[in-house]
Amino acid sequence: MDTDRDKAGVVEHVAVVTAGEQSGPTRGSDGEQRVTVQVTVDEVFKGSLPKTMPVSQGATEQARPDVLQQPLVPGHRYVIGVLGGPSDGAVSEARSAFFATSADGAQLQAERARWKDAVAHQNPERVDPGCTDIVDVP
Repeated sequence: MDTDRDKAGVVEHVAVVTAGEQSGPTRGSDGEQRVTVQVTVDEVFKGSLPKTMPVSQGATEQARPDVLQQPLVPGHRYVIGVLGGPSDGAVSEARSAFFATSADGAQLQAERARWKDAVAHQNPERVDPGCTDIVDVP
């Protein structure tokens, strides 16, 4: 996932959100410590999202340039990319953020333009050449 266009092509939803109440950490089914943040969806660039929803992140995420997501801190605004949705369509089930970038204050307009462009010119999802999974297509 080298570019914003790559990231936009992988996720089903891209939106500006405001982070609210945080809970956790709790241990997920994968054994990873997770934090859940209730977000308010301010603007959707791709897909369809409810007005509010819980978003789950690894509890050890660090706000570093070399990682895909910044931790969602209550009271701050972000552009997030979300893979799919709850398996049963439940609004209360937390969705995992694939990426999260800060969009506070003066950054908002630049981040809006950045991600609108990425969605408009998104790259199709690419198969990892190192993947050895075999898919049988009838």
